[in-house]
Amino acid sequence: MTKSTNRRFVLNHRNAFMPGANLWIISDINTSRWTKKINWYLNFQIYKFKKVKELSEDQLISLKETGFEFNNIKSDNKSLLIFSEKLLTNEKTLLIEFNDIISWIGLAKKYWENLNKPSLRFFAPDLVNVDELKPHLSCFKDVSLVEPCRV
Repeated sequence: MTKSTNRRFVLNHRNAFMPGANLWIISDINTSRWTKKINWYLNFQIYKFKKVKELSEDQLISLKETGFEFNNIKSDNKSLLIFSEKLLTNEKTLLIEFNDIISWIGLAKKYWENLNKPSLRFFAPDLVNVDELKPHLSCFKDVSLVEPCRV
């Protein structure tokens, strides 16, 4: 009998921020009270990201005339990766807009693979039961799941 290398467990609100996962996956501010709390620790980077708008053509021309090089970055505002090691007990925090469990977990899996499969912690959106999420986490190694924020 071989010992499984997959580690999975559910955390409650008391130990949600404890060390133990390199990458935290959160949903957007509108679907998670956890994200609002984490945003505070991240100096409101999530809120600022949501407020960023593309520069107009006139603004780009003005910048070019002053000699300032700027590429207009187009963002779908559906995900944001923050290097959070100095602010939280993890290395990175990944915000992924939540529409449904399947697409949220699917996008998380793509990012996780591109980031060399770090240990994970999912913060469940407010209206999602952890029992609904658990079956979708079987593709991840060393993953923990935090119950929806109730406080």
